[in-house]
Amino acid sequence: MDQLVVNEVSVVRGKKTVLSNLNMSFSFGELVAIEGNNGSGKSTFLDALAGIISLSEGKIFMEGKPLSQMTYSDRASFISYVPSRKTTAAALEVTTAIAVGDVFGKKMSRVEEAIQKFNLNELQNNLLTELSDGEYQRVQLARAWVQDTPIVLLDEPAAHLDATSRENLFAELLKWAEGDNKLVIVCSHELHLNKQFASRIIQF
Repeated sequence: MDQLVVNEVSVVRGKKTVLSNLNMSFSFGELVAIEGNNGSGKSTFLDALAGIISLSEGKIFMEGKPLSQMTYSDRASFISYVPSRKTTAAALEVTTAIAVGDVFGKKMSRVEEAIQKFNLNELQNNLLTELSDGEYQRVQLARAWVQDTPIVLLDEPAAHLDATSRENLFAELLKWAEGDNKLVIVCSHELHLNKQFASRIIQF
């Protein structure tokens, strides 16, 4: 059974059609890479899957339920999203920013695990404003790991990481997909890593 279905989805912004009549489906256990040039609609597609923007036409279904009918709590328990742009309040400390992923206050033990897992021990008391772009990205990945949702959406998660960290990240994402039976969808310009690790690649 397909857990995520995109049915005739179009998104128009101003006078520009960003997404047009998209039809595709996804299942748990997949690491799906989305490739395409800048401006091709990849980030808009993730925003649509996360329920951040409204669709001009069509519907997105999560396990048969229209995304438009899901509450914020429903979506937070089902989908985690790591955007490419910085969104978290700058005044937060690293540990607090990671704990934001514990939406329902049930996974605090995972916060400490995430700090270890993403090598953030020496940064856990720093403010987000004190972090490099790569460090900030690791914090956001840790937050998504703490949230522990069945669907994970990531927009250019390796953009600010060094070569070794990029490869380690993709190996970790494949583990999330195949080992934890999650659906992981990643927009990525890392073509060689997409080819090496992704279950399938979709071109935009």
